[in-house]
Amino acid sequence: MEILRGLTRSARLTLCSLYLFAAIFIFFQWFRLQPQTNFLYSNYPSNLPNPFSNKIVFYEPHCVHYDVISPNKVEFERITQALHVSADILDERIIEQVSNWNAPVSLTVVLRNIHQYLCTVKFLTLIREKHPIIATYLRAHILLPASNDQDCSWVSETAPSFEGEERCLPYTPSIEERAVYPANVARNIARLFSTTRFVVITDYEHLFNEGFEEKVSKIASVQFTRNPKSLLVYRIFEIDDTVNEIPKDKLELHDMMQEGKAVVFHARYYKGAHEIPNLEEWLNKTTSDSLGIFARDVKYNRATWEPQFVSLSDIPLHDEAFPFQIRDNTVLRWELCRAGYTLDILDDVFMVHRGIKTRNIVNDTKKIQIYNRKKYKMTLTKKTVNGYEALKEILGTTSGRIFIFFSGSHVDGKSWCPDCVRAEPVVDKVTSEADVKNLTATFVTCYVGLRDYWKDQKCPFRTEDGFKVSCIPTVIEWAKNRRIIDAEVSDEKTLKEFLLNQ
Repeated sequence: MEILRGLTRSARLTLCSLYLFAAIFIFFQWFRLQPQTNFLYSNYPSNLPNPFSNKIVFYEPHCVHYDVISPNKVEFERITQALHVSADILDERIIEQVSNWNAPVSLTVVLRNIHQYLCTVKFLTLIREKHPIIATYLRAHILLPASNDQDCSWVSETAPSFEGEERCLPYTPSIEERAVYPANVARNIARLFSTTRFVVITDYEHLFNEGFEEKVSKIASVQFTRNPKSLLVYRIFEIDDTVNEIPKDKLELHDMMQEGKAVVFHARYYKGAHEIPNLEEWLNKTTSDSLGIFARDVKYNRATWEPQFVSLSDIPLHDEAFPFQIRDNTVLRWELCRAGYTLDILDDVFMVHRGIKTRNIVNDTKKIQIYNRKKYKMTLTKKTVNGYEALKEILGTTSGRIFIFFSGSHVDGKSWCPDCVRAEPVVDKVTSEADVKNLTATFVTCYVGLRDYWKDQKCPFRTEDGFKVSCIPTVIEWAKNRRIIDAEVSDEKTLKEFLLNQ
């Protein structure tokens, strides 16, 4: 100490810095010489230092352990890839998916039960330690069933008791177990715990062409400032299992398509769900507008279309009431259409999935759909619209059987059309009866407008194909050559037989 007092302030600082450097050097030499853990992927539980960290919350009817692992940094002006996966199939493929995206990823892992908990935490922890790309970008959360009392503290109390049990070994769940998979809850959790301005909602094994996120995040920054309700839609494809390298650009993709090694996503399984107009033009086009958009304000004109898109992170959440494999993903597109979002088709970027799905390999999907249709009681959905344009919008976003009841618009609380006044209470009564209510269909009451508008022979309800309504009241089954008119609509028996007739 006497020596230090005799030194100048500058000399004392220099000497302290040397001591600090020496201490750090000694520590790292000691650490380097210690036996290192062999980070092999494992399905077995292991002792983990407080994996829970007070991050377990209740999300009815589930418990969520959020940020089991989280990235080293947060970059707001990026696109988070929000995805989900069952713990039954979680494996090293997630490393490829994060590496391919090379940007923030928010992953929800769905557990069947508490027995899968510790080994899932271990797997996530180990891949984070072994792979810098995971440490940089992956944020992962665990979703599992809650107890009846809405208390999730039991998770941290119960999970350690399963230490050493081999409950995360490969397992093939039954159709019943797969059917209750909470896909939309998992999607929403991944989004709710993301931290970026933009989001793309994907599934496991979705891979993107080179530079996708870097390019589209720049487009998004400009486009969403201009129009926050824009959806940047990208095309998606399937590639043959024999293809080792995914196509880097449209030229390579086009070559694969000509060789039969790439097709539009699900083109051989469910044609139309992912098709976007003008594919050949898109493939051959070498220039786009200054922002990189191929087509703007594309109409959402079919209820079965499931466009994939990049958006602001504050878009509506998925409807969690939809059962797995029954329009659980499409429903978000319907809601965005209803809310007035626009579709802008991106140029030069796309997604691919390995394996070309055909109708011959979808038995399990059909079984899940049948199971959920039986379990979840389908009911008649009733809607009311005013005018031609509102009706066309409903028809463009509604699938399945659709009935339309045409009636005169109301003035002072009732229809100007006397026959419609008589028909309306009959329609209300019949569509409320148990056997009709159990129809899997949509019943739309459409008010055609005031008398003068309806009497005009150029009225679109009279002239447009599919309608050709000559008098009101009329009930038609959309897209089928079936209708009842006038006094038939006011007759309970006739109306009921019409609705129940397949």
